Amino acid sequence: MRETINITERSQIWIALSDLYLDTELQEYTYHHIAKIIAESSYTFSQVRQIDKAEVFPVLYPNMISAIGVWDGFHNTWLIETIQKKIAQKNFLNNISRSLTYLLFKKTFAADWEKIRDSLPPKDKA
Repeated sequence: MRETINITERSQIWIALSDLYLDTELQEYTYHHIAKIIAESSYTFSQVRQIDKAEVFPVLYPNMISAIGVWDGFHNTWLIETIQKKIAQKNFLNNISRSLTYLLFKKTFAADWEKIRDSLPPKDKA
């Protein structure tokens, strides 16, 4: 059975996390912005990391390996629609492929996630 998600709230998380996949060096204010969106949501830090891995990463990681990646932001409507389509296409093989690909990039995101966690209020760091 698939989880029912609140698209309005979830899309705010998707949009915020999309900054992690831009072809640019992130600034401190970006980490603070992502942390603010997480803190204002009903999701825990751990849940947001899982949302990133399962929903945002599969759609946006190709931008990280593109020679001419997007650097100025993803179009929100495109992002939300594409993630929703990807979620609808989930299956066992896609999950295995995503998990293996995510492992290859896990270290790439480690410092970003630490900076996001450090920007969260203490109650939201779980």
